[in-house]
Amino acid sequence: HTRDMLAVKREQLFKDLANTMPEIVLVHDEKVLFANREAGKLLGLEPEDLVGTDVTDLIRPAYRRRAAAIIQQQLEGKTGGVRYELQLIDGEERTRWAEATGMRMRYRGRTVIITVVRDISHRKSVEATLSRDRDQAQITLESLSEGLITADTGGHIDYMNAAALGMTGASLD
Repeated sequence: HTRDMLAVKREQLFKDLANTMPEIVLVHDEKVLFANREAGKLLGLEPEDLVGTDVTDLIRPAYRRRAAAIIQQQLEGKTGGVRYELQLIDGEERTRWAEATGMRMRYRGRTVIITVVRDISHRKSVEATLSRDRDQAQITLESLSEGLITADTGGHIDYMNAAALGMTGASLD
């Protein structure tokens, strides 16, 4: 009886801790066994409604095979602490970029994975914007009819646009 009471207290402590985290916390094998409040909030479902769901159903189809392989390797003890990026699908079929880290553990007498997932949608959006801006700048520099040459602080050329290459007779090499 004492051992059972300690197990109940430990599980409640774990749930309380998981529910205070600003990231998604899932305990799962192939199916979700526990989801914290943040998981429900971010995925647009009640945490209790996530229990019993196939983990891969929460993931965009293009990322499911990779995630399933990582989960299987973790369950078999072949890998641990793997961090990877994927896209989640929320309750309204919207995509969210996420970074997941999973670790094998024992839960209710069975081997499972505890996965912590951080929403990185904002970071991915900023990266995409910067990439577009960089591409636009590259196109603009290449379209100039004036020669443009840039050099590092040591005086070594690190960029020449097409007009500069044509004026100097130099090649990119």
